[in-house]
Amino acid sequence: MIIDLHTHCFPDKIAKLAIESLELSSNTKAVLNGSVTALSEASQKAGVDINVIMPIATKPAQTPAINRAAIENNKRKGFMSFGSVHPDYEDWRGELQRIRDAGLKGIKLHPDFQDMFIDDPKMVAVMAEAAELGLIVTIHGGVDVSYLDVHHSTPKRLYKVLPQLKGAKIIVAHSGGYQYLDDVKKYLVGIDEVYIDTSYSLGFMEEDKLREVYMSMNPEHIVFGTDTPWADQGETIRRLKAMDLPQDLKEKIFYKNAVRLLGL
Repeated sequence: MIIDLHTHCFPDKIAKLAIESLELSSNTKAVLNGSVTALSEASQKAGVDINVIMPIATKPAQTPAINRAAIENNKRKGFMSFGSVHPDYEDWRGELQRIRDAGLKGIKLHPDFQDMFIDDPKMVAVMAEAAELGLIVTIHGGVDVSYLDVHHSTPKRLYKVLPQLKGAKIIVAHSGGYQYLDDVKKYLVGIDEVYIDTSYSLGFMEEDKLREVYMSMNPEHIVFGTDTPWADQGETIRRLKAMDLPQDLKEKIFYKNAVRLLGL
């Protein structure tokens, strides 16, 4: 079994335009066209059993619509979806409640796209409230290729506010921080509230450093993710299978930890 806990897609009607815009801003070529249909077909070919979609409310006013789509996507066979809130949305608490009541398991926050540092009090308030509601919080970690000059979500910034987030379950994407692996080991390894996913990591960062992080982490706190359509699911799976890690750890990463986290 394989659960991809970090995927992105858009409604088929707008996927092409959305992906073209993101390709331009990031100077990165997507491996899929960004549609739900394309992701469904690609994941079946790659052997992924469940895709967990990570939407992002990049503007406050988008928040309700993003979550309406998330709730619908959560009903699709082979899919789950997190919700998202923008910390500047007036009724973000109500949206978190709606996300929880609809049966979604968590939310995605992206400090770069939401133009807010991860240690901003407004961002911390959202994470704390989500944790109170039993929601997982996935956050972008490290450099974003669309925002090379300002890094809103670094391991050190997250570390500063973790005392305010006791009991939370925070999945830090990109192995804890894209291009910040030394700081991941320094600030995030061994902290009960911190999980990491493998998205946009294998093939994008040094494998030796990734292995050091994975072997240092609590083995129950690493989940599989790809960041598709920005990384190929099949290629990411092949790279993890070939990585010099214990087989039981690979099984935990591919699905066992996600099954426990998501309550499956």
